[in-house]
Amino acid sequence: PEAMAPANVSLMRALGPTILSPGQFDRDALLVTLATAGKGRLVVALRQVAAAGEKSAELMLAEPVSKLMGHQDPEVCAAAVSAIGAMGWAASRFGEDIAEYLLKHPNVTCRIAALDALGKMGPGQSATVRGAVGECLRDQDPLLRQSALRALASMADSQHAEDIKALLTDASPGVRAAAIETLGHLVSISAEVESLYPPEALVQPLTELLADGRTRRAALTALCSLGNKAPEACVGAVADAVADQDCEIRQAACHALGSFPLRCGAALPRLDELLRSSDVGIRAAAATAVGAIGPEAISLAGAVAQLLSDDGEDTSTLTSQMGAGCRRPPAQLRLPRCAALGALGRLGAAEHVKSAVAALSDPSWEVRKASCEAFGAFGAVAREEHSALSAVLEDDAFPVRAMACYALGQLGSAEALAGLIEKFEDQAHSVRLHAVSAVGQLGEKAEEYAHDVFKLLNDPVAHVRASAAVALSRLGPSANPYAGVVAGLLAESDAEVRRASLEALGRMGRHGAALAEEIYERREYDANAAVREAANQALASLGAAGFLAQEGFAALEDSGVGRELGAEQKGFHGLGHHFAQIQETKKRVLNSGQWVKVFSEWGGVYIDAAGYLPTTDIGGA
Repeated sequence: PEAMAPANVSLMRALGPTILSPGQFDRDALLVTLATAGKGRLVVALRQVAAAGEKSAELMLAEPVSKLMGHQDPEVCAAAVSAIGAMGWAASRFGEDIAEYLLKHPNVTCRIAALDALGKMGPGQSATVRGAVGECLRDQDPLLRQSALRALASMADSQHAEDIKALLTDASPGVRAAAIETLGHLVSISAEVESLYPPEALVQPLTELLADGRTRRAALTALCSLGNKAPEACVGAVADAVADQDCEIRQAACHALGSFPLRCGAALPRLDELLRSSDVGIRAAAATAVGAIGPEAISLAGAVAQLLSDDGEDTSTLTSQMGAGCRRPPAQLRLPRCAALGALGRLGAAEHVKSAVAALSDPSWEVRKASCEAFGAFGAVAREEHSALSAVLEDDAFPVRAMACYALGQLGSAEALAGLIEKFEDQAHSVRLHAVSAVGQLGEKAEEYAHDVFKLLNDPVAHVRASAAVALSRLGPSANPYAGVVAGLLAESDAEVRRASLEALGRMGRHGAALAEEIYERREYDANAAVREAANQALASLGAAGFLAQEGFAALEDSGVGRELGAEQKGFHGLGHHFAQIQETKKRVLNSGQWVKVFSEWGGVYIDAAGYLPTTDIGGA
C-alpha cells in the first residue's frame, strides 16, 4: 500500500487483515476451529492443514486431525484423511487404522482419500496395510483401482507385481495407464520385480500402450522410470511419439529418449526426418530429443544447426492457455532456435560455440536464455567465452541473468567471480540462488568469498538459504568454521533448508563432526524422508573420513577452540567455534538436570530450573 500512495499522502489505516499464503495458519485458532466449527469451516481448516504438509506434523496437529477421520460427513472425513496423508511419514502410525476402517468406508471418495494418504506415507508400511491396498486392485470402481496402483508405487510394494501386470489389460484406459507407470517404477527399484519382468517381457504391453493415444503418455513415463532397463525394441515407437500432435506427449517422448541414450541408435533416422518437418512444434521437439540423447546423436549436429535460423514458433497450445489456464510449454518445445541451441550444447558440438555467443544478443529473451543454457552444457570447452557470458549478468530479464549465473558455474571460470558476487544482491531470488550455486561450483577458487556466501544464510527465500549452505561447504577448509551457523538452519521449518544444511555439514570435516548429535537427531526424528536420508549420508561421509572418532571440542582441536582467539580469528569466523561451545554446554546442562530456557540470535542462554544462569562458563554467550 505504501508503494501505491502518492509521496505527500500517508496511509491512515491498514487495508484489511494480513493475507496468509497456502499452508500458513494460526495454530491456536485452527485448533479451536477443528474442535467447534461446522462442516464448511472444518473442511477449509483441514485443507489448510493439508496445504502445510509435513509442517503440520511438526506443529503437533496429527492427533486433533486424526479424530476427524471418523466424522459422519464423508466430505469432512475425506478432508481429514487427506490432511493426515499430507503429513507423510510422520503420520504413518495412523496407517493401519486407515487401512482397517477407511478402506471399507461406504463412500468411494473417502476410500480414494485413504489410498492417497497411505501412498503419501511412503515405504515402510506394514504387511497389513500393503495387503489392504492390494485388495483394492479388485474393486469395481476404476478410480479406486487407479488410486490403489499409485499407492503401491509410492510404497515401493513388490508383492503385488502379478496383480499389477494383470491390470495392463483392464477395460479402463486410466487403470492401464496407472498400471504401466507403477510396473515401470517397481522394475526400476526392485531387483525382484525386474527378475520377473525383464525388458523382453515388457515389449508387448509397452508397444500396445504406446499405440493408444489414451495411454501413450503413461507408457512414456514408464520408459523414463525404466531408464537403461527399457526394451530397445520400443525405441522406434518412442521416436514416433516425438511427432505426436499433443505437446505434452512430445515432451514425454523427449524425456524418455534421454533416459536410455545408449539404446537410441535406431531412433536417429526418424529424428533426422522430423528435424525437417513442416510442423514447427515437431521440429522443435525433434531438436530437443536429439539434445536429450546427447553425444550419441552427434551425427545430427549439422541438421540441428540448420534450425538456428528458424524463426518459427509453435502456437498450437495458445487456445488451452487462454481458455483453460494451462501453462505455456517450455521454449525448447515451441521455438526451434531455442531447441537447437540447447541440443548443440548437449551434443558437445564445440564448433558451434560462436553461434551461442551470437545468440546472447538476440532480441528474444527466451533465445538469450537458451544460449546461456547452451554455454552451461558446453562446459569447459566454452570457457574462453566467459567474458561474453559475464556481460549477460546485466540483462534486463531476470531468467536470463539466472541462467547466465548457472552457466558461469558450469564453465568453472574464476574470472567471473566478481560478477557472480554482485548478483548476491539481485532483486530476483532465482538470480541469487543460481549465483551462489555457481560460486559453490568453483570450490576453493572462491574461498576468499566465504563471508559473502555466509551472508546469504539469512536470505528471506528458503531455497536461497539452502543453496548458500551447500555452496559454503564447497569452498574448502577456510569455510568449515561456519559449520555452527549452518547447523542453526536445522531448526528451520523448511525441509529443503534442513536437507541442504545436513548435506553441507557432511562436507565440513571436524567442524561438522562436532555437531554429530544434532545430525543424528535429524536422522531419527525428522518428519521429512529426504532430510532423514541427508542426515544418514552426512553421518556416513563424516564417519568414512574418520571425523566421528572424536567428539565435541576434541573434534575441533586443530581450529583453536578452547584457546584465546587471535584478532585475525575473531568476528564471523568465530561463530562456528562459539556455536560448538554452546552445543557442548547444552549437553552438560541437559545431563545435569538443568534445562534450556531461551536461545539468543548468536548462541544460547542456559537457565536452570530455579531461573539462574549455571556457574559453568558458556563460552562468552
